[in-house]
Amino acid sequence: MDVEGEGRMRLSVWKRERYAERAEQVLARAVCGGEEFESLLHRLLFAASCMPEGRQFLNPLFRVAKARFRLSGGRVVVTSRVRHALRWWVKHLGGSHEGVPLACRGAFPSLESGEVVVMYSDASGGFGFGAWTFWRGEVLYIAGEWDAAEQEGLHINVKELLATTAALATFLEATAARYAVEFTDNTVAEGAARRLAPSSAQLQRLVERRVRLLRERDSFTELARVGTHENIWADLISRQGGLGEFLEQVRCLGLAARRLEVAEAWRCTAALWSSTGDPELEHSAKGADADGRGSSSVPLL
Repeated sequence: MDVEGEGRMRLSVWKRERYAERAEQVLARAVCGGEEFESLLHRLLFAASCMPEGRQFLNPLFRVAKARFRLSGGRVVVTSRVRHALRWWVKHLGGSHEGVPLACRGAFPSLESGEVVVMYSDASGGFGFGAWTFWRGEVLYIAGEWDAAEQEGLHINVKELLATTAALATFLEATAARYAVEFTDNTVAEGAARRLAPSSAQLQRLVERRVRLLRERDSFTELARVGTHENIWADLISRQGGLGEFLEQVRCLGLAARRLEVAEAWRCTAALWSSTGDPELEHSAKGADADGRGSSSVPLL
């Protein structure tokens, strides 16, 4: 590990080359020995301490390492999701390396600065999602309903992160803000987005999209948890019949509310369902474990 004069910590060139070489070796195989696979995983986990954007690309490796569909002899399947993640690591281990600062500073503006959009989001399992923010004297909000497939097939944690992500994309665009504070009452969604450590493939896909959004906009976000009983307006918007009550409460406060439409690119969940050509996802979608018993009514795709 190198510590540069400008106060940043980076992986040494030698380590980056060695880690990339090991990743390429695994990429060349359809199956891999369990010990070799886990050895690579541990090295990439160390690399993520200097390349935090890579944390999201460790999830497929963790899931395969722990999977119930291991082959005989402790071998593991090198799935298409693992290949996608390893290609990312090979590319970025061989490219420019920013590293991480050895100390932090208070670069995030204060809430009183007018540069930060503060948003609250929520999702209900059986109806829909909602989010709101107060910006320049106006209450902005989004609302949406799940279709039948989403109601049955998306885990509540995925729905919560989807609501938070849709709110982030929509409100950043509408306000032209660079900084956001996101409040959610779901600890799994908060942790997946804040630590870039999603616990399922669907959460990972959402986290990947969030990271791309923030990097493309040169934006920054801070996630925080709000108690379920304190997330009143977002909860109302997300529940059947609650939108009218939310709007009435806004009106009683003498405020104006404006609904924003979520762009189709952020509302569409088709990418969360696709498992074509991915043995790992196809196995999960069948909902059966190695003994042939159903593993879950909600597959972690």
